[in-house]
Amino acid sequence: MEIPRISKGAPIKIVNISKDENYHTQINNRKVPLTSCFNTSNIMMLKSANDMFEVPAGIQPEDHLFSHILHGGNPSKEILALRTWLLSKTIEPQTSGSMEQWAINDLLGHEAVKFSTKWKSWDFYFSIVKKIGCTVIGDFPIVRRGRRVTLGHAVCLVGFSTWQTDVFSCDRPSEIDTRLIRSVFIDDPYGNYQSHYQDRGGNDVEIPRITFEKILRGDDYFGSRVGIIHKRGQL
Repeated sequence: MEIPRISKGAPIKIVNISKDENYHTQINNRKVPLTSCFNTSNIMMLKSANDMFEVPAGIQPEDHLFSHILHGGNPSKEILALRTWLLSKTIEPQTSGSMEQWAINDLLGHEAVKFSTKWKSWDFYFSIVKKIGCTVIGDFPIVRRGRRVTLGHAVCLVGFSTWQTDVFSCDRPSEIDTRLIRSVFIDDPYGNYQSHYQDRGGNDVEIPRITFEKILRGDDYFGSRVGIIHKRGQL
């Protein structure tokens, strides 16, 4: 593959839709705060799309989404079977992409989001160009108590910086040259990944694109990635 040449001093284009008022931390969730990163990231994604479901007074949207996943709505036989199977295996349902997709769409009353294990990286970046965040799932290596461990985690991708001069005029995901992306910006519900989560401020955290691509869960050989994208961030 030809590596694009970048002239010295080439201007950086920054696409960043992060808004401080849209940042949510999972730490203050009343229900399963330590394992609600997927719920919380999806709430931030929905807010960026201006497509939020109604939430009862006094309840955080992440907690409402969790309750719906666990015992809400009128699920299909397939979703009900999946929920039952996950619980029988002591797997928390809110960690399932299929359950999250069903619950969000059910609460909204329309097909708004799609979970897939076969996204391409450029699908995520194109969502940002369309001014919509997306939820990505990865394996985040951190150092904890002197040991290197890997944290399965979900975050909301909210921006990136690139040397691609025509990035704002891209009409389809494949027109985004991922090789020209320098860094990405994430809203991380658990805190600042760059500090190995010693800092709980996870709003607008910048990560080198190469590091981010290594973190993303998926099959590198086929270039597949795992996450949820709102339809407004697609074609």
